[in-house]
Amino acid sequence: NGIVILDLADPLHPTIISEYTETVSGGVHNVFIVGDLVYATHGGTRDMHIIDVSDLDNPREVGRWGLDNPNRVLHDIFIKDGVAYLSYWDDGLVILDLGGAGKGGTPTDGDGRTTSSPVMRSSRPIGTRSRCSSPLATSTSST
Repeated sequence: NGIVILDLADPLHPTIISEYTETVSGGVHNVFIVGDLVYATHGGTRDMHIIDVSDLDNPREVGRWGLDNPNRVLHDIFIKDGVAYLSYWDDGLVILDLGGAGKGGTPTDGDGRTTSSPVMRSSRPIGTRSRCSSPLATSTSST
């Protein structure tokens, strides 16, 4: 459970650099990596967790984003050109601006808060149905 960071300098004998389980101990379903940020789907919270791995020895969560539906299941994440596409099992597609969709979002604001702006949910504006579920995270939502 969690994320293991490996040193692949010798691919036949990888070594563990570090592990991150602090906020994702319920299991990571999949990840999408952009630069030093790991966007992870987490089975326990069912949120998108943003983990900074710029210091490979000390990865840390810098943001989290999720829907207000307690029965939500975040299944997959795909990120392209500063836009995150989150596939929710029964809640459809959520598109988040991480800085590339013109809504002013960023993965984090430098203080550990998610400022991703929801763009669309299942072809309709999200409005107030979005939320951030971490004391580290806030969300700016616009329709």
